[in-house]
This record gives sequence, structure tokens and C-alpha cells, in this order.
Amino acid sequence: MRVGYKWLLLIIGLAAVTTNSISGFMSNDPLLSTIHQQLAQGNVVVVYQMENDDKGSEQYADWASYLNDFYSTNTDNYRVYRTNKVLNDILVINKIDVTDSYTLFMKYGSPSYFYQGAIVEAMVYFAVDQAYSGQSADGLEAFLPDEVQVQF
Repeated sequence: MRVGYKWLLLIIGLAAVTTNSISGFMSNDPLLSTIHQQLAQGNVVVVYQMENDDKGSEQYADWASYLNDFYSTNTDNYRVYRTNKVLNDILVINKIDVTDSYTLFMKYGSPSYFYQGAIVEAMVYFAVDQAYSGQSADGLEAFLPDEVQVQF
């Protein structure tokens, strides 16, 4: 019986370390704290990683233009942030590939959406906005990114 008891303590201890590690990420990282706060306020949080940061490239120009155009008309309830290593580590723990450019959309109480690569199609943003606003996505379903589970 004591052997089972020791194993139980070990399992509880490991679970506490994992939980505390993720909680520690939140309490120590300014980006994660900001994201958590914005989600709690009901905002949609958009986090991106852009691997091609060559501002002279056509891909970067298209990507930046679509993101900026969308954000400029949705500043009331959207917050946009560039990712950091801590968030990327958490996404990897959640089995999300962060080896390339990506955009992650999150809203408290709603699905999170993950787009792998640089978004160079404005309809992706409109599809996510339709999904989060509860409006019919008539014809935009094909542009909706993959639904993912993100916990931090």
C-alpha cells in the first residue's frame, strides 16, 4: 500500500510542477499577462509570428497591408501582438507548430483559430470576425483557419 501512496505523491507533485510552470509563465511574462487581461475584458486577441520580416518583399507588404487594414477598422475589440518565446513554448506544449509564420486568434468563451503561414488573403480576417461576432459566415467558411485548443 505504501508503494501506491508514493506513486500518488509523485504524480501529484509532477502535476503541480507542470501547472506551476505554466502559471509561472503567465505571472512572469508581460505578453501573456496582457493577453490574459485582454481576453478577460472580452477582446479578441490576435497573435502573430512573421518569419519573413523583409519589409521590401511582396509577401511582407501584402501580409502587413491586410493585417493593418483589418485592425484599423476593428480597434474597439481586437488587440494585435507579436509573439514571443514564452508564448511559442506554450503553443508547442499545446501541440501547435510554431516553426513558421502563423496567426493565432483567441476570444474567451469561443474557439481559437490558427492560421499556419502568412495571411495574404483579407477574407481570412473577415471569416474570423464573422465567427466571433456570431454572424453568418455565408461563403467565408472556406477561409476560416483551423480550430485549435490553447490553454495557458
